[in-house]
Amino acid sequence: MPLYPDAETKVKANLRTIEAGGRAPLVAIGAFTEQQWDNINAVRRGLRLYEIESREIVFIGRHLYASRVKDGYTIDDIGCRSRAPFRLRP
Repeated sequence: MPLYPDAETKVKANLRTIEAGGRAPLVAIGAFTEQQWDNINAVRRGLRLYEIESREIVFIGRHLYASRVKDGYTIDDIGCRSRAPFRLRP
């Protein structure tokens, strides 16, 4: 799995910082696999966009917090859902 073991903890900590009115730091929460990174960059090349230079996945959370809390999600809901897009598929 490309997310680090403490990713959910870091995501929730940043969301709680934002909720309290603070400024959340940029935190590393995982890394794309070599295959994922290659696939992403292949698509970006096809769109004539710059390639992603680092495989590392970073997170702040301000937009995620603003969009999900207004929809009624709790920080725990958001934290649990943060892993879903990064699950590896066969």
